Amino acid sequence: MPVNYFTYFSEVEEYFVRKRGKTLLVSPLDWSLIETWRDQGIPLHIVLRGIDRSFENVKKSGRKTPPTTLSYCHGAVMEAYQEYQDSRIGKSPDPGESLVLSEQEKSEILGMLEDFNRALQDVPRSPEIESTISRMKELSSDFREAEDWHPAELERELAAVSDSLARILKDDLDEEVLRNLEKEIKNSLKIYKKRVSKDVYEQLYEKQFRQRILDLFGLPEFSLMNLQA
Repeated sequence: MPVNYFTYFSEVEEYFVRKRGKTLLVSPLDWSLIETWRDQGIPLHIVLRGIDRSFENVKKSGRKTPPTTLSYCHGAVMEAYQEYQDSRIGKSPDPGESLVLSEQEKSEILGMLEDFNRALQDVPRSPEIESTISRMKELSSDFREAEDWHPAELERELAAVSDSLARILKDDLDEEVLRNLEKEIKNSLKIYKKRVSKDVYEQLYEKQFRQRILDLFGLPEFSLMNLQA
């Protein structure tokens, strides 16, 4: 398994849990927030710095209850990231992430992509669905021929497939089902809405909405995170 890609997610989770002092894993919504930080290009050490600041702020305020969700740390993470960006003005950007895989790692990823392709065979056919299926097949073929890989790029491609599927399948859902779905997601995101920016909230909402629609049609999450299952 390409451990390097998952280090970002696992390190943030483990660090937050360790700071809390309780063996309580982060929620799926927190994982979505971690993904948002990663998509924004926030380095791992900056995220951990922001988490540190959040707990320091709790201690200074005299509160006895530690943060229960990563949403509490979002403001401090963004503050630390802004300082990091300011410190790098005029410097060359970091090189893009590129990894060379072992044969076993490549086989595992190809197996996951094939699982995604098989799952798509049960989706009701339409011209748009056929186009999405073709895109997924091309993605598998391109990866099979690649000599190295860019995890973030592959994850973006998979997210694009998910977005396309969710948009298409949404039209097949009853209006009442959609209303209930929207209500459930908004309720689950209440605590996040108070602590993250509007843009980040909308990203979290879209990710949850996308995944819930895929769930309704028995489809997996099209993401590299499936390799950890």
